[in-house]
Amino acid sequence: MHSIVETQGRKGATGNSAQSIRDEVRHLWGRLQLQLPQFGKDQIRIAFCSTHPGEGATSVAANFGIFLGGQNRRTTLVECNLRHPSLADHFGLPRSPGISEYLDGSARIDQALRRDAAGGLDILPAGSPPADVYAALGNEGGIERLLTDLGRDSEFMILDVPPLSQAPESASILRAVDATILVVQAHRTRKQSALKSLQTFDELGVACCGIVLNRMHYDVPPFIDQIL
Repeated sequence: MHSIVETQGRKGATGNSAQSIRDEVRHLWGRLQLQLPQFGKDQIRIAFCSTHPGEGATSVAANFGIFLGGQNRRTTLVECNLRHPSLADHFGLPRSPGISEYLDGSARIDQALRRDAAGGLDILPAGSPPADVYAALGNEGGIERLLTDLGRDSEFMILDVPPLSQAPESASILRAVDATILVVQAHRTRKQSALKSLQTFDELGVACCGIVLNRMHYDVPPFIDQIL
């Protein structure tokens, strides 16, 4: 299994080895299978997001997508963070064309999509940052059109969503998915920030299926344990 970036380790871990990453992703997959009745659908859309930048949503989404692709699941990883894209660089792919070029009509979806980019995983990068990100993805018609055109051949669509605190377009993106995973960073994400994000999910009518505690090597903070 490929892994592009560090993720979390369980209590007592001394490093983020490839095996640790695989184990954590398998654990996440097992939890999701138990919680999501939507898994009986032909296509499942799962979003990974955080409250603030740098908390690890991109890395968790990427590793989860890689895991599903490695399980011979038809999976597409969609980089919805048009403000600060990074997936193309992580995977060694051209940055464009991508979502931006598809939305402005300069590229077809099949031109923007990188098929079998990593162990059976298809990847749709963000593309070149547009002048007005909110206009590109901030309306539900745009994101729904994108996902509908993209997902005809996908069993799973994994969306890397921009941070809630900095990207108003996140609301439209989250409304278009079946389930959302909140990624928080151990010893960095504040209790009130995580609770505010969960409140935002409720206000949007978004199904939050769990919290991933990223880069965790010690005991789970009490407030996270209470939320779970």
